[in-house]
Amino acid sequence: MYWFIFIIFILQMEEKRNKDSLIFDFKRGSLVAILLSVIMFSFFVNRSIMNDPRNHNIHSNLWLNYTVPFTLCFLGLCAKQLSRWTRILILSLGFFWFSYLALHYLIGFHNPYWETLHLKPLHWLSFPR
Repeated sequence: MYWFIFIIFILQMEEKRNKDSLIFDFKRGSLVAILLSVIMFSFFVNRSIMNDPRNHNIHSNLWLNYTVPFTLCFLGLCAKQLSRWTRILILSLGFFWFSYLALHYLIGFHNPYWETLHLKPLHWLSFPR
């Protein structure tokens, strides 16, 4: 649903196009490509968890969770209609949110199988019994 809203937003900005509504050059395009590659890499890293029927919500959540920060990053990078400080604020919020989600899905602290691993944090600090 969120991706659909993002596509409608882009089409509407292109429809109103005064040739300055969106800035999309090589630098911005490469940053958008990096963001999309992080999303795809997160998908492939979590593919085994998402294929498990007990975790059916993770698949949809991965795509939906990345939509809003990706849209904020895209707006902060490419929307010329916004003022400079608004773009900086939106871009920083989008990058912080996107970075949090990337760490969430790439490091794997959302992994439902960790509770069965019986991990002891800082086990090297514990005293022998």
